Amino acid sequence: MDSNNEYTYTPLKQPDKTIRLLKILSTAPHISCQLSVVALADSPVFSALSYVWGDPNITELIAVDGGAISVTVNLASALRGVYGHWARGQHIAPGEVQWLWADALCINQQDIPEKNLQLPLMEKIYSDAHRVIAWLGSDDDEVACRAVDAGNLVWSKISQ
Repeated sequence: MDSNNEYTYTPLKQPDKTIRLLKILSTAPHISCQLSVVALADSPVFSALSYVWGDPNITELIAVDGGAISVTVNLASALRGVYGHWARGQHIAPGEVQWLWADALCINQQDIPEKNLQLPLMEKIYSDAHRVIAWLGSDDDEVACRAVDAGNLVWSKISQ
């Protein structure tokens, strides 16, 4: 991937009413994505990603619409994990397009006026999401596995 070909965000015409959604196209040999602008009021079914940003100095380049964006390794790991989960067909209907909202990519972090209008929308974005994915780490992360086990235990108790 050419790091000199930096991705240029398309400005949001109504940043208080529109959002960007991400479609992960592939994760190998590198992450490749597409961003689309949609009206929040009539957005397609999407998932929202919640994760820890991590160290901003430890990054990875991903391809977005032919350009390159630097993201934290935590976000890159989350995108790989989500894509792998979806590729296995878990929790999706056949043929369902998988749209994802992840703040670090879907909000232009370099555009302060846009950020100031998008941040107050986060509550609505998370509540409008079909599902919220809480990324705790990769499958081999012991903390993540313990958290999933605890969640499964709670779910089994309340669903009895």
